[in-house]
Amino acid sequence: MTLLDAYSSLSESVTWRARTSIDQYGDPTYTDTTISAIWFIEEKRIVTPEKEEIQQLATILTTSAVSKNDAITRSGITYLVIAVDAPKNFDGEQFRTVRLG
Repeated sequence: MTLLDAYSSLSESVTWRARTSIDQYGDPTYTDTTISAIWFIEEKRIVTPEKEEIQQLATILTTSAVSKNDAITRSGITYLVIAVDAPKNFDGEQFRTVRLG
């Protein structure tokens, strides 16, 4: 049982597009998987340490191993993963906070 199991009624199915490689044209290739996630609309501007400004549009909580530069598709709209927080505790990683832009 994971931390998110208690909130299963809030979760929905989304498509995780895990970045796998780069094709001969320099474009990323993806492997698609359906995962469960809790979706939050959370718009804010993020300034990276390199002074790059990024617009965050949403946040999800998931137990899947989503990584930065992957993508999440919901209702036909694809969002780029701009950051991932994966807190650890005594039982290991319970969930990931995934920020989407």
